[in-house]
Amino acid sequence: MPQEPKTEKQDLLDEPEKRFRNFNEFYKCFMENHRHPHNRKMHLLGFIIQIITIPYFMITRNYLPLLFIFPASFIPNLIGHWAFESPSDKPREDRGVSWVWSARAHFTMVFYLLIGKLSAF
Repeated sequence: MPQEPKTEKQDLLDEPEKRFRNFNEFYKCFMENHRHPHNRKMHLLGFIIQIITIPYFMITRNYLPLLFIFPASFIPNLIGHWAFESPSDKPREDRGVSWVWSARAHFTMVFYLLIGKLSAF
């Protein structure tokens, strides 16, 4: 059975990077999903867990806890979205983009929180 040609919308769903021309466009969309100050605090907590635990594991050469660093730092992010960001009827446009852009956006947001350019309070 022949496949129907893809529509432009289907193409964007299959290749999300086409939705954004650059990181700045993606970051604006990313920040729409991180508006609530308590959600931002939870992301900051996850970042702090990473910053504290990674050097500790490197100094002590205790590698087993490295298995827990991802869940330990990611769980506050999930709680922040679940508890403080209201789910919307429309699908999130920033889903499925490169993990590099997503990680960069998280670090950018945390950096702005730490220097006071973005409020978490």
